[in-house]
Amino acid sequence: MLSEDYILGLVEGEGCFSIGLVKANEKRREKTKKKNKVKYPLIFRPIAFFKINMLEKDMKILEGVKNSLKVGKIRIAQNEKYPTHNPAGEFYVVSPKEIDKVRGFFRRQTFVGTKGKDFELWDKCIDLIRAKKRLMREDIKEIALLRDKMNLPKQRKKRYRDVTAVLELWDKEYRERAKRGVHYQKPPHS
Repeated sequence: MLSEDYILGLVEGEGCFSIGLVKANEKRREKTKKKNKVKYPLIFRPIAFFKINMLEKDMKILEGVKNSLKVGKIRIAQNEKYPTHNPAGEFYVVSPKEIDKVRGFFRRQTFVGTKGKDFELWDKCIDLIRAKKRLMREDIKEIALLRDKMNLPKQRKKRYRDVTAVLELWDKEYRERAKRGVHYQKPPHS
């Protein structure tokens, strides 16, 4: 078992709190529509995840984190972009029940570096996701804005615009179908 301070330090250096906005493709939306009898299912599905990446030779540390937190899974991933690099071990948590355990653990901790700010934003996003059964357009935009402030990579600066553009195209498609006489339930993002 690893100490809480050790895990916190490891996460400050190698951890990642993240929110993914998974875009549903048209085929999947149609399948969902038939299965759940919902005319317009969500176009984005937010997913919270937590992970720690390390070299494969440090897998014992990741196993220690998994045993200490009593959540998550471990996998080995070869970097496809850089195939000559050493394979990396990844500890990750995606399950909502396990995410709650991770949230509880880190709420009790005092962060020293910028990872604390990422955790606060991640925690706020999860609260937004769980506050409503059905996320509306403004909720998705707010989650995208919060997500884009996390982990501060350069490519994230335009991600909010990407989400907004997809929502606008989706509304345009809805209006065009309405003009053709194909009536659907009002989109949930409006």
